[in-house]
Amino acid sequence: MSISRYRAPILVLFLLFSASSRFLAHLIAQQVQPPTISYEGQRVSSIEIGGRPDLDRHQFRDLIAQPVHAPYRQELVDKTIAALKQAGKFQDVQIQVSPEADGLRLLFVLQPAYYIGMYEFGKAEKVFPYTRLLQVANYQTQGRDAPSPKQFALPPGASAQRLLKTR
Repeated sequence: MSISRYRAPILVLFLLFSASSRFLAHLIAQQVQPPTISYEGQRVSSIEIGGRPDLDRHQFRDLIAQPVHAPYRQELVDKTIAALKQAGKFQDVQIQVSPEADGLRLLFVLQPAYYIGMYEFGKAEKVFPYTRLLQVANYQTQGRDAPSPKQFALPPGASAQRLLKTR
């Protein structure tokens, strides 16, 4: 008689556990996807091709389907990537989208990308480490704003210490 007395509560607990475990398994099975950033419809302020300084970028300008100063459209960006892959001997083409005040800046990076450069800072290298000079000069590795080595040459009479203190 004591066994039948516990049958109903045990059955209820078993059903609750079974239902909650199925619900939990269902939640775990659903993959939580991170929110995707959509730039669709935002104005494009500039488009660049980078990553391969050994190539003439102007020969690829006709392959860019996304117009400058027009709303961003992912299908046009995908079309441009496909055209660049087909036109050159590139392993891949990656897009870097940078939101800026005047619109989106698109950079199509042709892979494999080559980043070559050595900057000379003159006598400042004797006083400060090279990496610190690159930081102060706001060195950028890619894009149209990437400075040339000559931009970092100190003018005659300029003090590296004064340059570092003002930044």
